[in-house]
Amino acid sequence: MLAREAGLPLHFSHGIPALATREGQSCAALADILLRGLSQERVRLLLARVPPARENIPLDWAKGLRRSAALTTPRLWQHALERARAKRADGDFAERTLLPRWWDFGSDRAGRRLLRGPALTLWQDALRMAPSQAIELSLRALRVDDGQEPGNIIVWGPARHLAGAPRKHVRLLGLEANAWPRRAIEDPLLSEHLLEDIRLPSADIADDDRMMHDIIMNQSADYTLSRGHRSATGGDHDVGRFIRTVGFASTNLGAPGILPPTSRA
Repeated sequence: MLAREAGLPLHFSHGIPALATREGQSCAALADILLRGLSQERVRLLLARVPPARENIPLDWAKGLRRSAALTTPRLWQHALERARAKRADGDFAERTLLPRWWDFGSDRAGRRLLRGPALTLWQDALRMAPSQAIELSLRALRVDDGQEPGNIIVWGPARHLAGAPRKHVRLLGLEANAWPRRAIEDPLLSEHLLEDIRLPSADIADDDRMMHDIIMNQSADYTLSRGHRSATGGDHDVGRFIRTVGFASTNLGAPGILPPTSRA
């Protein structure tokens, strides 16, 4: 059982996906319309997730609209709302407040008009990362702070974060995978016969992985490796090549479970 399932607080040092937050979902609803166009389903989702988008719009704006109607253009919206006008309490008020929002909806100004606060900040960050045509990919890549204080709770994060801010008790996951350390991909500009006895600093990611492991191991008081005993197909999981290199005698190979309490070294 993982720490979150056990009810223990957990801090993600590399942040959480922006789309996992309420503000990120607001941005996603707006991006869906900008990229794929109008539809009744997308408009309903936008009004449900973006409070500023439903300002001054009556609660019964959708009364009389068939849910099966796609309504993919502003003119189709106008026609459908006019036909359902008699079924709404405020007559044409829904048309006068809702329709103007769709006529200029394809512009990048939509974010400034419909988003507020943290949601608008996320939207602007995504636009800075890539053009508006790729905003969906930008939103997927964005991560935000989870708001937790890392000083007195369990921290979950990549090895490079742990090496930069060591913890007294550490459990490392994923070292049994044959993809770790990552394969050497260094391709020197100068051939070895030209360098002779000269050895340049390595930029190899495999060396970097091993260095991160050594820093974490040397700076922690309680060092635990966790490995899976079953593969994805249910068979016995072979011990990874790195753990075979380290050796069983120098490590504590525990089963995956609740991460140990942590504190600053």
